[in-house]
Amino acid sequence: MSLVSQPISWIGILAAAVAVMVLGWVWFAVLFARA
Repeated sequence: MSLVSQPISWIGILAAAVAVMVLGWVWFAVLFARA
């Protein structure tokens, strides 16, 4: 199956999702700190 033979793509998708979440939380924290 292609899903099992290409785990790197899933790792990349998960890494991108985590990065977006972290950046969102940091941006929210900065806005909250400046408020």
